[in-house]
Amino acid sequence: MARSCHPFLRLAVVVLVLSLLGPARAGAGLLPPPGEEKKPVKLEKVERSFGVRWFRKEGYKDFFEPRVAFIKRKPHFSETIEYAWRPMEIFDMPHRERIDRVQCLYNRYYFAGHERRLFYGAGVGGNIVLFNQKLKDWAKQHRNIDLQDGVNGLGRLFVGYKVSQITLGKKVYPVVVRVDGFFSPDYRFGGTLGRAGDRLELSEIKADVGLSIE
Repeated sequence: MARSCHPFLRLAVVVLVLSLLGPARAGAGLLPPPGEEKKPVKLEKVERSFGVRWFRKEGYKDFFEPRVAFIKRKPHFSETIEYAWRPMEIFDMPHRERIDRVQCLYNRYYFAGHERRLFYGAGVGGNIVLFNQKLKDWAKQHRNIDLQDGVNGLGRLFVGYKVSQITLGKKVYPVVVRVDGFFSPDYRFGGTLGRAGDRLELSEIKADVGLSIE
């Protein structure tokens, strides 16, 4: 599944084209009569949340993982679209050969309990796997592997609890404990890439303490 990325890319192009054409087609013939005043469209407020976290994975050098989330808060739940970039430099490579994993997720957060301290939810999305050119060249020359960038599907389940909150300047940050489960098929390389092995494991379950519910 990991190396057959073209169907995913073709599907993404079709969805993008339909999303661009859809509003234009839907609006055809629905313009108000001349002289009739248009009602203003009320846009939903979207918040942005930036973050960074330390990641550690066997076979790769430790590094930071930057993340950005776009959040819509609704009466009974929140919707978020999150992007996280994980630059993964393989140990013992001659020219800092690297794999970039870009994680894209759509999530829904639900709240419950006293003062809505408990939160839980799920998400769907994908893991985009990109090999830098130095790694592609090394794999071709030393392992006869033709590395191909690709996409694997991704599912997420999570639950957490707001323990407290702290104030930094004018901003208030919730202190939360949470457990996150990310489930995605392994991305197989087609051969061994040094200490990275023959595949990239994309599923993980982790528990941590953070300063953001989203």
